[in-house]
Amino acid sequence: MSTNKELREGVADKAKTCFLYVRVSTKMQVENGESIEAQLYDLRDYAKRNNLRILHEYIDDGYSGKNITGRPHFQEMMEEIKSGVRVNYVLVFKLSRFGRNAADALSSLQLMQDYGTNLVCVKDGINSEAQMGKMMIAFMSAFAEMERENILVQTMAGREQKAREGKWNGGQAPYGYKLVKDEKGKGHLEIDEDEAEIVRIIFHEYTKKGKGVMALASWLNAQGYRKNVRGNGKYEHFVPTFLKNVLCNPVYVGKIAYGRRRTTPVKGKRNEYRMIKQSDYDVYDGEHEAIIDEAIWNAAQERMAEESHPFPEAKTGEHVHLLTGMLICPVCGRKMIANVSHGKRKKDGTVGKSTYAYACKYSKKQFGPSCTFTRQFKQEYIDREVIEVIARAAYSDIFEERVRDELDAAVDIEKLEADVERIGKALDNNKAARRMLSRKLDSLDVSDRSYERKYEDMQARLDKLYDECADIEAAFGNAESKLESAKEKQVTTARIYEMLDEFREHFDEYGPVRKKEILRQVVDSVEINPDANPKKGDTIVTRVRFRCPVSFYPTLPEEAYDALGIKEFNRLETTEYVSENNSRVDEDTVETVAVLTR
Repeated sequence: MSTNKELREGVADKAKTCFLYVRVSTKMQVENGESIEAQLYDLRDYAKRNNLRILHEYIDDGYSGKNITGRPHFQEMMEEIKSGVRVNYVLVFKLSRFGRNAADALSSLQLMQDYGTNLVCVKDGINSEAQMGKMMIAFMSAFAEMERENILVQTMAGREQKAREGKWNGGQAPYGYKLVKDEKGKGHLEIDEDEAEIVRIIFHEYTKKGKGVMALASWLNAQGYRKNVRGNGKYEHFVPTFLKNVLCNPVYVGKIAYGRRRTTPVKGKRNEYRMIKQSDYDVYDGEHEAIIDEAIWNAAQERMAEESHPFPEAKTGEHVHLLTGMLICPVCGRKMIANVSHGKRKKDGTVGKSTYAYACKYSKKQFGPSCTFTRQFKQEYIDREVIEVIARAAYSDIFEERVRDELDAAVDIEKLEADVERIGKALDNNKAARRMLSRKLDSLDVSDRSYERKYEDMQARLDKLYDECADIEAAFGNAESKLESAKEKQVTTARIYEMLDEFREHFDEYGPVRKKEILRQVVDSVEINPDANPKKGDTIVTRVRFRCPVSFYPTLPEEAYDALGIKEFNRLETTEYVSENNSRVDEDTVETVAVLTR
């Protein structure tokens, strides 16, 4: 093989050069004589008979031909061609090995020809150098795509027929069953008695005892029931989503469903699909044994249908939980979530007022309780305390001056960008040098009497380049990190000032969604007192961490309460602010943390 430099400069011998590309996606192709080894044998033989010098062999084993993005070595080959390597041909076993997507195949061929490289399909007898050859490739690419789509249709038809026959369509067995293979290797469902007993309990408690999925999950976990984690599962505890899937799966009543989920193209994306649940699908009698009877199944479906209507007050946009993602649980340290208690339905059909609180998710039984903090605090109390803390920063006279000082003191962005560019070029040069030296190493003639010395010399140089690469990569990562941090600091500080200014001028005019957006921009986290009693006048919020240094007023001007609409919640009037080391603050101060004391 010739070196990269020789190929680029065209000083190698005049024999034409080629890349070999082979691909296998299925076991069936191997059995039909299209294995990697079989393809390579024919391609090497063709190259030898036609005096073509092989520069490299690219192999994609187990990759589909539906597009080029999923074939790493095909992409590597195309990048090598674009880099300027002088290669006359790419040899493939058949056009279908090059690609089954007509648009991708023709686009890749055009790109190759732009760099002087043609495609030869050995078994098809096609060479893109000839005009007729290129035309044949266009026709055959279209037919290959049609064949791929036909294979997909046949596969789906086979799966549907299998469902009609009541057979399991493969994949992981549903909870309550195990997949058992017969002497022919075909799998069928058999009941797993331990899991099936829990399935029966789920349906019984849901249909006979009236438990909802939330209450049922809590009850199962409290009773000590656990499930084996399968596949991509995460929880051994029972969660509401799992119970819903069990209750609506017809497999438990002895049926096989087909078409519950279908793939649909993503608009604006080529060869991208997403899975969509279907409300209308086919159900067939299964050959497996049912775990529950039809009466219980029908009762469960009737109740789920009744409860599938949205709760009257649970309308999108009606209530926004301002501090979710910011409140920290005082016991486990994880983020707290919103908890909604809906009012009871009255005889006239109306629903009472809902109440909103913050609680620790991990204290809830249905999620497998791991936190002991079970108290909840009303959102209205905590929200207004945090708003008042932010107001003490927003109304500080020296805040704007402090922010401008921060911006003026920011690291020179342009210098850091120049450092990143300089180190990046050094990294590219190192990569190019390693690639060139590797090719020279591969092209050494083992019959050369100086082979050992040349090999050791080149290997030593290559090792040195790799050592240098590690240092350059570390420097590059450090430079990128500094640049990103400097940009983030500059932008964040400016943005927070804008948010606080907006807070001061317009906060009371905004709706809840915009208010939450402002709070998330300004506040990083909020800590609370687990023992606070709001009814006795205790302050719940103990610490507010801001996203940049801010100044605080020890007391808030009266007009601020009027502007923010929180005068009646003037709960922090005597609150003082202290720094991280808890030293008392008697005047305006600049901190990233507000610690509240009484």
